[in-house]
Amino acid sequence: FVEKPKDPRVLDAYNSRQFIKQYYPNLDKSMEYVASTGIYLFNRGSIHNLLDNAFTDFGKEVIPNAIKTKKVAGYLYNGYWEDVGRIQTFLKANLDFAVFNPQFDFYQNPIYTHARYLPASKIDGCSINQTLISEGSIITDARINRSIIGVRSVVHRGAEVEGSMIMGSDYYEKEQDMKRNKENNLIPIGIGENTIIKNAIIDKNARIGKNCSVTNSLQLDHIDNENYHIRDSIVIIPKNAMLPDNTVI
Repeated sequence: FVEKPKDPRVLDAYNSRQFIKQYYPNLDKSMEYVASTGIYLFNRGSIHNLLDNAFTDFGKEVIPNAIKTKKVAGYLYNGYWEDVGRIQTFLKANLDFAVFNPQFDFYQNPIYTHARYLPASKIDGCSINQTLISEGSIITDARINRSIIGVRSVVHRGAEVEGSMIMGSDYYEKEQDMKRNKENNLIPIGIGENTIIKNAIIDKNARIGKNCSVTNSLQLDHIDNENYHIRDSIVIIPKNAMLPDNTVI
């Protein structure tokens, strides 16, 4: 087991072309290596023993040591799997679930999450395409394309969301919350009127004002700001952050 080898000689030593051809004859002939998905199963005694040392890295230290000292086996898997170690791949993997025939279908392979017992989503006058909308959302006269809309999301009139993940909110703002917002010059949680969001991740409880443009208009690859970040050209609005009206990113 070698963690992300770069040396061509090491790669040659771990070439599994014949092994793959034997067990997966229908796979693309260019497939030459068996890779770890990073999903491990230990019995309790073994994991305690393997961690009773100064090792700090699973791939470089713990797993290679386990192979030397324990009974280790691998499960051959050729189904759907995605690496979400980067912001770009994380967003892509989530948006892939929104297409009509995704590579992994939650309807054929249900995964049951924590029950929140929220009301059904309320949608009025919207244009929505290739989008998953979670429960409890309120969306009014908005255009949403190829996106994920999380629980309790509020998207106001005239907003446009494309290729983005809106994570929603942990709670609904009530009348007293709206009054407090006004007293403290806070924008309500959600996406404001006529705001455009493209290729972005909006974390929970974000407050995005009216007439904002969250599109990475300067095509930056990496930047840090008080209320937003950009990674892999994707705009990220952190949890609880606020963008005032007319903000342009």
